[in-house]
Amino acid sequence: MLGDFGLVFQDVASALTARPEGITPPMAQNYRTPELVKYQVTGKPPPPASDVFQLGLVASELFTGKNPLRPGGPTKPVELELLPHSPDPVWETIKVRLEEMIVLETETRLPAYSLLPLWLNLYSAVLRRQRPRQRAPIVRGHSAHGSES
Repeated sequence: MLGDFGLVFQDVASALTARPEGITPPMAQNYRTPELVKYQVTGKPPPPASDVFQLGLVASELFTGKNPLRPGGPTKPVELELLPHSPDPVWETIKVRLEEMIVLETETRLPAYSLLPLWLNLYSAVLRRQRPRQRAPIVRGHSAHGSES
C-alpha cells in the first residue's frame, strides 16, 4: 500500500501543539529523509522534495527488493547504500532515475513535477525495446502445398 507521505504532518501538527516537551512525533524510520531528520531537530517542516526522496526509497525497494536507507534513529543523519550495478542498460537507466530521486541534498534532487515525464519516457523506451519482432507477412494465394487459400 502506498499513500501520500505528506499527510502525516497534518496529524502530527495537531499533536505537536499538545505534546509534552522532549517527545518527538512519530516518523517512518525505514523511509526517513534528510528533511525529516532536520524536522526532528529543528521543527522546520520538510519541503515537497522530502516526498520525492521517500518515493525514491519505495521505488528503489520495488526494483531491487531492498531499501537503500541504512538503519538509524530519528535524529541520525540519513545514509544510503549504493544501488546495485547491472550490465542491463534498462536497469542502469532506471538506476539513474532512482538515484536522482534519493539525492541527499534537497537542491539537487529531482523536482516532483519532472518525475512523471521522465518515468513515462523510460517506460516507452522499454516497450519499444522489448516489442516482439514482426512476423513475416502471410502471403495469400498459394500455400506451400500448391493449393489456393
